[in-house]
Amino acid sequence: MRAYLRGLLSPVERKNGWQLAEAAGDATPDGMQDFLSRMQWDADLVRDDLRAYAVEHLGDNQAVPVLDETGFVKKGAKSAGVQRQYSGTACRIENCQIGVFLAYASPHGHALIDRALYLPERWAADPARRREAGIPEEIVFTTKPKQGRAMLERAFAADVPCAWVTGDSVNGADYGLRRFIETAGRGYVLTVTSGQRLGFKRVTDWLEDVPAKGEAGLDQYEVRSWTGWYRHIALAMLAHAYLAVVRKAAGGGTGQRRSRPRSAALHRAGNPPIALALAVGGSSTASDGRRLVPLAPTTSATGQTMPLASANITF
Repeated sequence: MRAYLRGLLSPVERKNGWQLAEAAGDATPDGMQDFLSRMQWDADLVRDDLRAYAVEHLGDNQAVPVLDETGFVKKGAKSAGVQRQYSGTACRIENCQIGVFLAYASPHGHALIDRALYLPERWAADPARRREAGIPEEIVFTTKPKQGRAMLERAFAADVPCAWVTGDSVNGADYGLRRFIETAGRGYVLTVTSGQRLGFKRVTDWLEDVPAKGEAGLDQYEVRSWTGWYRHIALAMLAHAYLAVVRKAAGGGTGQRRSRPRSAALHRAGNPPIALALAVGGSSTASDGRRLVPLAPTTSATGQTMPLASANITF
């Protein structure tokens, strides 16, 4: 995990398996591919820790969760969920995967805190393609607004501070989503045109302006499986959130930090806190004998240590 995260944060031009392996000193990309596809670890636990980390450093009661989607243009028909469909990123129909994302925009910075891979109906109804792409049996066709609602439910349950929710017309047209946000006691700005603005930006620019794609390699993966997509995206989001926190520190952010929530992964596993950041560190062993891979603290441009929330990675 250390090598993968460090590769995502490195100036490597293309953050795919081969180049990440070269940056780590590996002769082949086999290790990187094994890490995404076959090693035993839970991308959802990393997602929970990422969200807690972002809230700790970027959290603000005036923050705005932003629901939007982005397309990942692909070749071939093997990647989970890929088909010819409209991509807002390309502004046209492309052979692509669609990721639905929840961004968190606050006065202190913005980061991606949740994600879902959209599975088209034809994929959901094709057992052979599902098996080949490793799509779990419990995954069924779910509309994008329902995926967005599930991400908001997780954010609200985790006490993510925010004033209201925004998103595009795909989400605004869904009555169930609007009603859910109202019931949760939040306001919303939905069913908006692309020309309307949130602060000094158009609403549709918030996700597109998050530099995770090029900066943290969000779209530079080569995995085809369902599990591989979720694992790579979780780590790219984590790398981007770390950079957002470093930028806040470098810019002398004045927002008051919230008290640190305990790592979701460690809370469920009952393990002691283990520092996770983006430099080389020694490994540790949990009480149940599983090997954890912690990363040592990294120093920001201002000399402050920017620790990442702990992540429980089982090998």
